[in-house]
Amino acid sequence: MASPSAYRRNCGLYEHNGPSEPDGSAIRELDSFHGHEAADGTYHYHGTESFPYILTALRGQVTLDPMTSAPQTQIIPQARTEAFRDPPHGNLIITDLTVNTTGNGYLLEYEISGTPGSVDYSWTDADVTTFVFHGVDGSTTTEVFDRGAIGGGSEISADGGPGTPSDDQTQSDGADASIPLAWSGVPEGTGALAITMHHFPNSYLLLWGIDPSVTEIAHGTAAEGAWFMGSDKDGTVTSYTSPCSQSTGTHQYTITIYALAETPASLPQEDSLDVTLTLLLAALESVAELGRTTLTFNDVTN
Repeated sequence: MASPSAYRRNCGLYEHNGPSEPDGSAIRELDSFHGHEAADGTYHYHGTESFPYILTALRGQVTLDPMTSAPQTQIIPQARTEAFRDPPHGNLIITDLTVNTTGNGYLLEYEISGTPGSVDYSWTDADVTTFVFHGVDGSTTTEVFDRGAIGGGSEISADGGPGTPSDDQTQSDGADASIPLAWSGVPEGTGALAITMHHFPNSYLLLWGIDPSVTEIAHGTAAEGAWFMGSDKDGTVTSYTSPCSQSTGTHQYTITIYALAETPASLPQEDSLDVTLTLLLAALESVAELGRTTLTFNDVTN
């Protein structure tokens, strides 16, 4: 918490500060949220070396993520984080960590139950990370992780990004050509998949009844598969809608793939204009969810 990080909430500017005030003076008395107001009317929290150490609750008005539900309800925006790979098993001890010669990666050395191994990893400006694993069994493997990918699998192509549709983003019938999607690692026992793409409260892609053997939807084919499609953003046709924000600023879009035990019985077995984002999410809660993966991207309009 040494470096303050500020972010906006509806009731003002909030900051996280370390064990001193922003001007370097000693911490003034903290309230029950582990923070207090500054002289200019803004509010900030503090991290301390004694209990409760960090903020105990959020003060003020927050926005709840409509894609989550109690008791796991979260606020938005959330920092994006994804695991690179499953952790090794056994008694793991990290023994050393050194920066590589180009300054864009590290060599991490470790032991698992006394046997040495290492991970040599580095990244690019495009946020692609390469791992070279020297295993405790003497093997060497290389893996590449792209944060622009769903679950570390295939990436959303540039053609599938936000903005005004280009020629290859528009189908011959005038409808927007859907972005390409690909995924992997569907949980065992999955009976059906569902996909949503939204910038709340608007939805841009609603699909359900997707067979779990399906691992991709090619560019422009979201309306052509053996599954069912819901309403477009405007509620006029069953179609994909290309995200194209008319207002200035940054607009966040989220693609979520759901692994379900079965397709909810309440959903129609055909394309339906009546299926909105709200209706689809409510239906998904009626069946067991075995897993989900989410990709979030931003559209910046000047």
